[in-house]
Amino acid sequence: MTDGDLTIFESGAILLHLGERSDALMPTDPHRRNEVIEWLFAALNSVEMASLPWSLFMFTGDTEVTPGRQMLDKFLNNCPQRNGWLR
Repeated sequence: MTDGDLTIFESGAILLHLGERSDALMPTDPHRRNEVIEWLFAALNSVEMASLPWSLFMFTGDTEVTPGRQMLDKFLNNCPQRNGWLR
């Protein structure tokens, strides 16, 4: 991402940069700001990594049924958000 003369390449750094441009996204209150940063790191270390194999299948058009694909489908069909474990 390029913002003026600043170029940022990593998704977490891009999100942090965008968040810091808005009090609605990145509050100035230290407790709320810390909560946003915690959730940013949690998402980058869990959701992003879990979705990477799926995105590779989807963007390459790979439809072959392989053990890896079956394991990923099983994981996605049983993930906590889908079953209402996380709200």
